[in-house]
Amino acid sequence: AKKGQLLGNRNYNNKVNVSNFYKISYPGYNEMLTGYPDPNFIPNSPKNNPNINVLEYLNTQETFKGKVVAFSSWNIFPYILHEERSDIMVNSGYELIDEADSTAKYINQAQDNIQHKTHCRYDQLTFLSAKQYIETKHPKVVLIGLGETDEFAHQGKYDKYLQQANNVDKMVAELWYLVQTDPFYKDNTTFIITTDHGRGKKPTSWYAHNLLVNGSGEIWQAMIGPDIEPLGEIKTSQKTYLKQIAATVSHLLGTNFTSNHKV
Repeated sequence: AKKGQLLGNRNYNNKVNVSNFYKISYPGYNEMLTGYPDPNFIPNSPKNNPNINVLEYLNTQETFKGKVVAFSSWNIFPYILHEERSDIMVNSGYELIDEADSTAKYINQAQDNIQHKTHCRYDQLTFLSAKQYIETKHPKVVLIGLGETDEFAHQGKYDKYLQQANNVDKMVAELWYLVQTDPFYKDNTTFIITTDHGRGKKPTSWYAHNLLVNGSGEIWQAMIGPDIEPLGEIKTSQKTYLKQIAATVSHLLGTNFTSNHKV
């Protein structure tokens, strides 16, 4: 809040919006990662994304080849990122991780012991898998997609929704501490934190989101790193969009994201 930037406080008319028409997860993540709010509807289902994403693009650059990875709780991310075509490492849902050390072995055991696996892995397991990989492999670009806040919201469990948001705060703090104490990442790492859609504004619709629910397109962004001016919470009147994330990531890494669609 003090050393980075926080955008999206509408009390100051500072707005962050999605641009896609549908305001659900797959179209939201597509917009975030491709810079393209695809007008064609892509449902929240295992369908490979025809659009090229910024991680895929970075993986074609010599500097980042083989150093771009993604970890997600939601098991649809391999399709959003078109893992087969993009050739980036995606660990999603309850996929096991390579047992490079004892920590990875214990994470895999914990995953195996979960009796009722759903389409969304526990965020803590996603976080631990990503953290273990970061510590041992030192990738240059990492996507971590968490999902339990959305799961609890759809279940109408507001207490667990808030609790999980607090848990995510702790995960971000732990990861920031890790990169600032690792010489490979210290003082040259940027975090961009955002979400794929908003939620309903009314007490009767807070748990929902889609093109018919008011508030579903209203989101927020947080950024911190050596190239991010420390302006804190932005209180000026402005509007930014989820579709700008992909080009921002590319710019911060010194590249110019080009694709098979408009960016």
